[in-house]
This record gives sequence, C-alpha cells and structure tokens, in this order.
Amino acid sequence: MSPNRKDRRRMARKTRRSSDRRSIQNDEGPFLTKHPFSGVPSDVIRSAIGEVGAKAAAELPNLQQQLRGMLLRCEPTYFLANMAQSYLFASIARDGTIDRPKYKDGALQQFHLEFAQAAFLTIDPSDLQPIFAHPKDIQDISDKLSELLDAYKESRFAMVGEAQSKEEQYLIALQERVRLHTLAVRNWGYYEPALNILRGVFGPLDDHCARLVGLTAKELISAFDILLRATERESASFRHKLAAAFTCKSKRQMIEEYHR
Repeated sequence: MSPNRKDRRRMARKTRRSSDRRSIQNDEGPFLTKHPFSGVPSDVIRSAIGEVGAKAAAELPNLQQQLRGMLLRCEPTYFLANMAQSYLFASIARDGTIDRPKYKDGALQQFHLEFAQAAFLTIDPSDLQPIFAHPKDIQDISDKLSELLDAYKESRFAMVGEAQSKEEQYLIALQERVRLHTLAVRNWGYYEPALNILRGVFGPLDDHCARLVGLTAKELISAFDILLRATERESASFRHKLAAAFTCKSKRQMIEEYHR
C-alpha cells in the first residue's frame, strides 16, 4: 500500500473516531430548554385553556349526533371486529417481544372502540343497517371517533378557566390528569386473571344460565375463551400469509404466494 493511501486511511479512521466521540458527547445530558409558555402570565394561559374547553364542550353534542348517524350505516359487529383486528392486533415474536402495527398519529386505540361499542348499544337494533360497512363509512367513523374523543378531553379544560384560586387549579389539574389517564387504561389486565374474575362474578348465575341456554355461565366463558384463541390463531396465520405475499415484486407473484 502506498504511503499516500496509508495516510488517507489513517486520517479516515481518526475522523471516524472523532465523529464517534462527538456523537457520544452530544447524547449526554441533561439538557435545559426554556418552556415556550414560561413568559406568559398564568391568568392568560388559564383563560385560553378555558376558551378551548368551552369551545370543545359546545361542539360535543353535534359530534355525538354525527357519529350516531354514521353508526346507523353499518353492522356493529362487523365494524368493531374489523377495527379491533386492524388497530389492536399485536403479534409476538419468537423472542417474546410484542410487535404492534405501526400507524400514523391519531390511530384508533382500545378506548375509541370501547366508546364505539357503547354508542352502538344506545341505538335500537331495528334502526341499524344489517349490512357490511363500506370502506368510506369505516374511515368516516374512525375519523369522527378520534375527533369526538379529542373534543371530550378538551372540554374538560373548561373547568380550569372557572377555578378561582391556585389550590383549585392544582386540584382540577390533578383530577383531570387521573380522569384522562383512566379513560385509556381503566380495564387493562392479564388475560387469565381476567377470566378468573369473570368466572367468580358470573359463577352464581350458573343454574340460571343453564336453564336459559343449556350451558352454565362458566361454560359460556370457557366457550368464548376457545373461540378467542381460535380467532387469534386464524388471524396470525392470515397475517403471516399476507406478510409473505407483500414481499413479492409483482401482482402475479403475490397471488401465487398467497394461495401457495
């Protein structure tokens, strides 16, 4: 190797090492930044937050009516099943890590679908359309659910503008933090303990359920457990086939791979 090439390689290694050291130093902290609202008077912030909350509260009834009209256009179980499969499905890799679908900000979460289910239950079944929803209807409902839940969260800000003292402000802020947190995570739990809770709660109704449908309450829970596990297996198999097909370079290869 010529001296010039040696020198160039030596300089390149020194440059990389220097760059690596700088990148490590840049990642160290802590870093102090000025909050964008730190120079704004607290009464101005409180007034602005109150206005946002009042505006959102005024919009809520109209948004609820719009959502109800959209829900009338589709069959509930079809919509809820599709949304749960699209947004809430998570696969588990061989190393035990959970792989969730990557969606843009604003994607539906579990509490959105719980709200949709609650909204469906307020509608008389005879008013619902027993047809599969059009993709556009599903998208419209999804967008409206996000808009409605965001408006609900913002409507809670109206109380902040009504607070008369700092103590009231702090108390309301804490209450709303807890309220909005439990909106999304109030029913999280592990699957098996949740089944045991259900069996304990509905166990006393075993005889009554047996007279009505021929199965005890615990047997019904076990039946749905079996259905759920079968659905999970089918969903995982379906997604595996799709993943393999999506790696193909042409439509023909995709079809052949999917039906292999």
